[in-house]
Amino acid sequence: MNNRFEKIFFLNWLLFNSVNAASLNLTYVTDAQANHAFTQLLTNNSYTTNEQAQLTSLGVRALLAYMAPNIKQLPGYTGLFNANCSLYIDTQIDQVLCDLTPGTSVVLKDSYQQKPGPRLPQEYGLQLIKSGIALINMAVDWTKKQSQQSCQFNVSLFEKLATCTESATKTQESSISDFTTLSDTDSVSLSENPSISKSLTSSKTRTETQSRLSGLLAAWNASTGVYEDATNQIGRYRNSSGVVTDTFTGLQWEQTSSNSTMNCDQAVQYCIAATTGGFHDWRLPNNAELESLVDYTMNYHGPIPGINGIFTGTPTSYFYSSTPLVGSPTRQPWWISFGQTACYSGLLDSLEYTPGCAPSVGYVRCVRLPYHALPAERYRKTTDTVTDTITGLIWQRVSTGGGMTQTNAVTQCNSLSFPNFNSVWRLPTVKELATLVDYSVPYNGLMMDATAFSGEGAFWHWASTPVVGLIASVWVVVFYEGSV
Repeated sequence: MNNRFEKIFFLNWLLFNSVNAASLNLTYVTDAQANHAFTQLLTNNSYTTNEQAQLTSLGVRALLAYMAPNIKQLPGYTGLFNANCSLYIDTQIDQVLCDLTPGTSVVLKDSYQQKPGPRLPQEYGLQLIKSGIALINMAVDWTKKQSQQSCQFNVSLFEKLATCTESATKTQESSISDFTTLSDTDSVSLSENPSISKSLTSSKTRTETQSRLSGLLAAWNASTGVYEDATNQIGRYRNSSGVVTDTFTGLQWEQTSSNSTMNCDQAVQYCIAATTGGFHDWRLPNNAELESLVDYTMNYHGPIPGINGIFTGTPTSYFYSSTPLVGSPTRQPWWISFGQTACYSGLLDSLEYTPGCAPSVGYVRCVRLPYHALPAERYRKTTDTVTDTITGLIWQRVSTGGGMTQTNAVTQCNSLSFPNFNSVWRLPTVKELATLVDYSVPYNGLMMDATAFSGEGAFWHWASTPVVGLIASVWVVVFYEGSV
């Protein structure tokens, strides 16, 4: 994927004191003006920056007017709210998912900033096979009591992609901010600017730049227990009609995997077609989501699959991930093993590596619920430490350097001390360590945020997790491959 960096103008900033949040889910938007605006923005690259801004403004205004009756029915509605919306767009707006936070007050602050748009999570790469995506962040004041302006928004657009094995893919990503004076009774017409509603057919070439898909996939706080070695915590999983909810991650999984193997592209289509539990938004999980199911306290080569028993009938074999291997000419997919038929349970690897232990086909377990956008800058750094604001884990910023045994690594961590820092340091679990892997970085180099972790080498790193059933063996994360 490639993108274009655009200016974002924050003419005003609305800040709300939230009281509670609500969700809105609309399918098959019928508003012609909103559909025209967003499909044109995603498929027509001939617009100038000013034309993009005007068309985006019209599209957001039309969409807000269309959603207004539903928004007003939400609990806690006051006329003031923040909204984070994901639009899934093919030939029309197929679905709108919004998290809305009502407000009680608003503060305006004049400012101007220029910065790149938000990073798109790697998992959206699968959704982009099915549709284009528009991410909209809005701050809305329909009361006109707090401000003369009524809506400030930021929009990022991502064009529909080909399948996961496509080796050369282009995408458009633009970020546009605007302030409009839309009340909840305003009507919108594309004829307000005839130059925008025209049909443009120019074949202007897109500029290809570096992908900005976020490869840091871990999306959950460590306090939940999601990065522990075991997955048998009491009350963690709930099953209903063949749909298993993981209360630690909020994700929902198919209880039963596919009953046969398939290749990667077939795996993508398998999940798109799935209707388990009456849901129609199943997708192939990414590396972090799939690894969250692995139980590293199970025998690595035993007859029982390395997964919680609630997932009945799980084959001790390979399971596909949606995460592509960046740097591979054919973007070979990743897979995770759940047992002895696939080398050994808990192994995270790619079809690009280990020819003697790589499948030509694998099984599938689909997942659902949106993968929320993660911040572009997730790390807070000091001279000695790095804090991951998503997981809550605090890391030593500069590793010890040089090789050592796992026993010495444990001792090294336990004796670590920094001025004005009283935490007890330890060697991380394999799941904790894997949260540092950046899967947007080409392999054969350091697959980690090199700006956060200064002077890091692209080496194997010890985890505290033992390989159960294999004497004196411990799991490692390979930071020049991304494998476990």
